[in-house]
Amino acid sequence: MFTRNLQLLSLVLLALHFRNVRTQTGNIYKILGEIKDAKKIKEMVDRTNIKQTLQGTQQYMFFAPNDTVIASLSSQARQRINSLGGEDLLDKIKYHMVLIGTSTGEAGTILDQDMKRSMARNSPPLFFARENFMGKDHQYVNGARIEKIWKASNGAVYVIDRIFWEEPSKQSAWGFLTKPDVPNVLDQFNKFESLFTKLGGFEDLEQKLNDIDDKLTLFLPQDDYIPSEIMTRLDREGLARKDSLMAHIIPHKVYYSSMMRDMEEIETMKTGDQITFRQIYNRDQNIFDTYVSNRNGLAKIIKGNITVMNGVVHIIDKYMWYIPEDYTSSLVLNQEPEGSEFSQLLAKDERIKDELNDLNRVVTTFVPTPAAFEKLRTAASEQGSTAITDNDRYRVRVANFETNRTALEYMLKLHIVEGVRLTSREIRLDETTARSQAGYVLRFRHFENDTYIDGGHQTAKIIESKMDIGTSNGYIHYIDTVLGFPYRTAKQEIEQNPRLNLLHEELKLLQEKDPNKFNLLEILGDTNRRFTIFAPNNTAFERILNLTCLRYEEEVCADYGKSRQATGTGALTGQDEESSNNYNAQWNTDPFNQDPYNNRDNEGQLVDDRQQELDDLNNRQTNEQFGQKDQTQELTYQQRAAQQLLLDNRKRAQLNYVLERLVVENPAVYLDNLPQGDSKLYTMSGEQITVYKRGEIYQVRFGNAVARIVHADIGVLNGVVHIVDPLLFEPQDLMRVSGASYTISSILTVLLSILAAWGLIYQS
Repeated sequence: MFTRNLQLLSLVLLALHFRNVRTQTGNIYKILGEIKDAKKIKEMVDRTNIKQTLQGTQQYMFFAPNDTVIASLSSQARQRINSLGGEDLLDKIKYHMVLIGTSTGEAGTILDQDMKRSMARNSPPLFFARENFMGKDHQYVNGARIEKIWKASNGAVYVIDRIFWEEPSKQSAWGFLTKPDVPNVLDQFNKFESLFTKLGGFEDLEQKLNDIDDKLTLFLPQDDYIPSEIMTRLDREGLARKDSLMAHIIPHKVYYSSMMRDMEEIETMKTGDQITFRQIYNRDQNIFDTYVSNRNGLAKIIKGNITVMNGVVHIIDKYMWYIPEDYTSSLVLNQEPEGSEFSQLLAKDERIKDELNDLNRVVTTFVPTPAAFEKLRTAASEQGSTAITDNDRYRVRVANFETNRTALEYMLKLHIVEGVRLTSREIRLDETTARSQAGYVLRFRHFENDTYIDGGHQTAKIIESKMDIGTSNGYIHYIDTVLGFPYRTAKQEIEQNPRLNLLHEELKLLQEKDPNKFNLLEILGDTNRRFTIFAPNNTAFERILNLTCLRYEEEVCADYGKSRQATGTGALTGQDEESSNNYNAQWNTDPFNQDPYNNRDNEGQLVDDRQQELDDLNNRQTNEQFGQKDQTQELTYQQRAAQQLLLDNRKRAQLNYVLERLVVENPAVYLDNLPQGDSKLYTMSGEQITVYKRGEIYQVRFGNAVARIVHADIGVLNGVVHIVDPLLFEPQDLMRVSGASYTISSILTVLLSILAAWGLIYQS
């Protein structure tokens, strides 16, 4: 049985390999001319005398950078390439070549962690790697991903997504450490080198870095990033010195940054120790920065992928692994700039400070940065209001931690979890929870590329580059917001919360239409009033809009897309047909989202006194807005009506009405304070909605419409926000004449008519 399974696995791997292999008639030079995305490397080849070599009978592996990667080089780099000639250009091309010999069977095969010498001067190495990631076979050479393989009569051409432009080192990892020999890298590793020279009886570690018959990955901290105090301590601790040095080395494997998967753990040279790779999104540059971590925070790769004769070197901005025994959480906070303000406030509460200094206590601390505290001070100066925390349990000036000891103790305890070491691996799981010293449950959420922590009715973004800072008694993670103390109004929450971008867009569009009539967004900025808002998230709107854009002509969404682009939220993003079908299935099978007009007689006809109005609505929407398309029959009444609500400018009043249904004025209702079961609330639209609570399940209901509360109890300066999905909407909302006034005006009309008739009867 085992042999059979092994044979099947081999067949699968072969199939994955040959899926990207193209067979073409001709030699390497001929095939280069026929590959559409390798024209630039072909032009470079034509400027040298290597053409005849590539037309010969000897077998070669030729790695061809695609046109896109060459075009993306800096203008300075492209000018240097264009200025190269003769032997220099030829040497660059040969760095992309391996001579196989006369064998016809070896070219095309990539083995994991294999190494071959290139044909360039000094024979710099090419390191190969292979992995199966998310069901796909990925192959690499010196960190460049192999996109396609073209078989040739004299070898193979590999189209890759990187050009080997930078000079490799001519030395081993040890030689590079002692005397760097590549451009733009200064001799800045004297401290790290001195730690090796002081190893005494551990000279074998130096020999491993010198062994060019083996492979390794070295993470090399610059002198500026190794504090003098750490050097002094390591001078006294020989075993810790060796262990910490070994924790910077991955033996027998070569990892370029492009091969480092987020949260992947790899064994280091130190037995039982692992290094974790992190890919963290840099919004300013719109790229992912690569970090590595083991025990003591994240070290950023500031210059990576330096090829040496026996592997690759990455220069990092931190000395990893080593944590002195007396480096308690309190001491580390006192030394780090990001922890300065929290540390100063901690000093005002000796009892809590002593707990963070206690080596017998394990603590994980989520530390607001100075910028987080500045948000509270700004809110106090701009709003001139009191902050609401714990549903009015504490009413304090937001900047009064200096004088209000009760608020200070509550704030400090809310950020401390005792008895557990929480690392980024646990925190990045959406289901992870922990109880703070203040008694609140802290919940962790992962949204897009960021990780958030909920606690004390506030949400803070965890600063991913400042996670996993190890201390002798726990971990520290920095956050961008002070938990427990709101600093934004309901209006600002809608404007700044990335999950509410589309709600903000809709409210802005309404306000632009008629600032006097549709001013809900401005009302929610009033700090003299208290609100409970059930805010639809982006998904609630995207489902409706993506269905429309998929099933009908693109111009249906054109106006809405332009308005989103104008406000910087981006144009509509389509989803594939499968996502659309999944949405239909979800809507139609959810018992709370069934077609509200599902009462039918024996012949299948709708039983409702507004049957004709609904038929007219469907016909009008189908004919006027979407055109005659049979696909409209795939959508429910509720879906089609929701589309019209968002896309038909004639329905602005009705949309405003639906959004007012989601706002309750007085009181601010925190769901964790509600009893189990149903609670009735009256909204700004004059209607009654029901909040349903069963354990950790929250829903808000109106008529037959039901929305899940996906994120409850976000405290704001003037109330509380609950994020919901989907939109709380019924098709009959489209038939309202002017929003909330429809129901009220109808009732008043009937009452006045009765009174007038009564008056006539009385007079007679």
